[in-house]
Amino acid sequence: EKMPESLLIAGGGPTGLEISQVYARFGCKVTVLEISERLLPEKDPELGPIMEKALSEEGIDLILGCEIKKFYNKEGKKAALVSLQGTEKEVMADQILIAAGRIPSIATLDLKLARVKYSKKGITVDEHLRTTSPNIWACGDAIGPYQSVHAAAYQAGIVVANMVFRWPKKANYDLLPFCVFTDPEVATLGLTEKTAKEKGIRFETARFDFKDLDRAICDDSEIGFLKLLIRKGKIIGATCVGSDAGNIIPELILAASAKLSLSKISKAIHIYPTLAQINLQAVNKYLSNKQPGPFSKKLARFMFNLFN
Repeated sequence: EKMPESLLIAGGGPTGLEISQVYARFGCKVTVLEISERLLPEKDPELGPIMEKALSEEGIDLILGCEIKKFYNKEGKKAALVSLQGTEKEVMADQILIAAGRIPSIATLDLKLARVKYSKKGITVDEHLRTTSPNIWACGDAIGPYQSVHAAAYQAGIVVANMVFRWPKKANYDLLPFCVFTDPEVATLGLTEKTAKEKGIRFETARFDFKDLDRAICDDSEIGFLKLLIRKGKIIGATCVGSDAGNIIPELILAASAKLSLSKISKAIHIYPTLAQINLQAVNKYLSNKQPGPFSKKLARFMFNLFN
């Protein structure tokens, strides 16, 4: 009903960051409290500093690595007492927004009566999204932990296949994409370097910066990068931060899901100048740095002998 002059957001996840930027651009003084030492801690560690710089430049006050002790009213405003590096600090604002995750709304479903197990995180399901009651399946935010429309739509397809058509399908989240609609945007797919190492997966990386992309230069959108995780010539993970990242990564989702080789992407004609060309540039940069194969060596030897 009324735009507050100041807003305190508890939680530096996707929702908190998106809302913080919207309110800041409407002239609201925004403070974000985050328990982690950096933003988006589960993602590539290079993302945090880029997002912190971008948001700070818009006047958003980021308090990272803090623990919220309590909320209370004081002098007609809302206040939070936070602990930061052993020191307590009071932060005040006109309004407080809690953006620290969502709790599934399942309290009125009488799940116990249906013999469906659940917890604070949501309804318990197996890999086929079947609940503990054999004839009941569940999907969407109610089962977590991936609370997004595209995750819910994917899960719904699994449920329909299993429940209606009796085609045994399992939910696989290995390539589930993730996006934060801030400026710059963040979009990720599959594994990060950290998760790949934890799983003992050997991989290589390819990277291309927006500052070297012609369209980004023309648009004055040179912040960010694209990083690919590659195993045996195929994409197993991708991280993109930059302008329109959410529209850049779908090509990589298709390539990873269909297990297409990088050469397939390289051979596809990409429109110039577009931001999506960063996919082609990253792939070509990686391929050009690879050791030449037997055919390339023979061709190089032939050309050398021909002109010498």
